[in-house]
Amino acid sequence: MPILGPSPTRIGLVGPQYDSPGSTKVWTIVGTAINGAGDGAAGAIVKLFDTATDMLQAQTVSGAGGAFTFVVPNNSLGYWLLAYLPGSPDLFAASVNTIGPS
Repeated sequence: MPILGPSPTRIGLVGPQYDSPGSTKVWTIVGTAINGAGDGAAGAIVKLFDTATDMLQAQTVSGAGGAFTFVVPNNSLGYWLLAYLPGSPDLFAASVNTIGPS
């Protein structure tokens, strides 16, 4: 199966920010799933895994232009992503395993 383009996702980290007034700080992982041509891939299934345990933490489907977002706690040590775009052919990709606050 081919991967989701030359770079499977464009990923950014936004934060820290507060999820509600007076509460714990959180970080937002934002990104764009892209297809083989480098265009945004709406409808990609994007899964967020904890780097230390490889356990699934969250899952979303990319929206218009391939955009996706995950909100993670400020005490996060690291994450990695797996993206899958059903179609003909199916496309998939994994990110580095060092996404997170530094």
